[in-house]
Amino acid sequence: MFDENTSQQRFAAYQEKRRQELWGLLGDLPPKSRPEARVLKIEQGPGYTLERLELELNGLEPVPAYLLVPEKRQRPAPGLLYIHSHGDDYDVGKEELLCGLDVMHPYAPVCVEKGLVTLAIDSWCLSGRKHKPDGRRGEHDAFKLMLWRGQVLWGMMLFDEFQAVTYLQSRPESSGSAIILRRSTGNTAGPKTCGSSFSTVATKRRPRCGRSCWSGWRSIWRGVSYQVSAVAIIIEQRRLPTYAIQGGWRNSA
Repeated sequence: MFDENTSQQRFAAYQEKRRQELWGLLGDLPPKSRPEARVLKIEQGPGYTLERLELELNGLEPVPAYLLVPEKRQRPAPGLLYIHSHGDDYDVGKEELLCGLDVMHPYAPVCVEKGLVTLAIDSWCLSGRKHKPDGRRGEHDAFKLMLWRGQVLWGMMLFDEFQAVTYLQSRPESSGSAIILRRSTGNTAGPKTCGSSFSTVATKRRPRCGRSCWSGWRSIWRGVSYQVSAVAIIIEQRRLPTYAIQGGWRNSA
């Protein structure tokens, strides 16, 4: 369809058309507005400052979040959006960045080491956005209610992540570039693993360098092979290194 003789203007028009088609598949999404943040608490950790935030991303419900700001970093520093796994554990969301999981060490130390200003938000129905004691039931109810309203849970998740990138880029500590890290360990997280790559494609931002990196191991669930860890990168203003975790945390150094 396109070759080296294709004009930049024609290709840009094609990109915009395809982005709109992709967004159109995600149900009735909230209008995009400037994300707002309320600081709930500021804590000091080993080599970093942690802000506990409540973000306004979608106009429907507040989104609990952590912002990790390394003490040793470039000024301005690259930003990283940490997208937590599902794993059928509805009590763990943004906390995964600091605490990890039984099968995964926390990523906070490497974010501090690399000087990445890191934002982690709770996804719909998990952790601070879990609204029923039975998390699975709450997620099922939210999914069905959204369908009734013409919405799609996956689309709403991607919308929040898109808005979170916008907020991260507005922070004075960040350079305006953003890296999206996806780490999935649960057997139900396959569709959201694809979501990070979709965020790279659907964003209206035009990065000078954008890449999607996949690493880790595979798990088999009901005969379907899911990639259980992924790194999707959105880079806008300058080239940044790619930090891919190969085969788990211990081999990432």
